[in-house]
Amino acid sequence: MHQGRDIVNATKILSASLFALSIVAAGVAGVELSGFFPADCRPTVLAGAGGRALIGLLSFSALGLGIAALWSALGTLPWTVIVICGGLGILLAPMVFELLPRAFWDSRLGVLTMTGIASALLAVTLGVAAY
Repeated sequence: MHQGRDIVNATKILSASLFALSIVAAGVAGVELSGFFPADCRPTVLAGAGGRALIGLLSFSALGLGIAALWSALGTLPWTVIVICGGLGILLAPMVFELLPRAFWDSRLGVLTMTGIASALLAVTLGVAAY
């Protein structure tokens, strides 16, 4: 009898979950990036041209993810849900960052992993927004 309302609620829950996860990922990327600036503070593995390219890719994917997540959320969610989920994501990001050792985050593998996660979530977010 209430199938239509259940589908709408499930869609909103999925949208809010994707938004919160995207904000967490963008926040973790931001915390990771904060350790690479100024350039003198970068680990030697990321000091060369390849490291600069990886850091640039991570910067663009994290920024793109944050913008796309907010854009998608503004079109599907009430602003109160956006504020709550966004705030939760921002608060959780440093805690998620601390789960893995510093050696991982300061490596090329760590930067590539976070770039891949941010890019994948960006693709999903844009796909959902286009739907």
